[in-house]
Amino acid sequence: MDTVRKTDPELAELYWALMTMKDHHHKQALCAVANRIVNWIFSVLKRGKPFELRDREGNSITLCEAKAIILERISAPVPDLR
Repeated sequence: MDTVRKTDPELAELYWALMTMKDHHHKQALCAVANRIVNWIFSVLKRGKPFELRDREGNSITLCEAKAIILERISAPVPDLR
């Protein structure tokens, strides 16, 4: 789950918002990310179309572009794993 949130801008933004604005613990935020991933899996299976990374405007992007967006726009706090 942690790797996916570092490669998908939407999940990175969700994680960042939960960690910074709602003061969630790292594991709580990851569970929310996991829930979103499960919903996407069901959607992909239902539609029969492959999953695509997308930016905020809904345009299809590459993995490199997604990582660049995350580094540029979203800086998640370092989690306290204690």
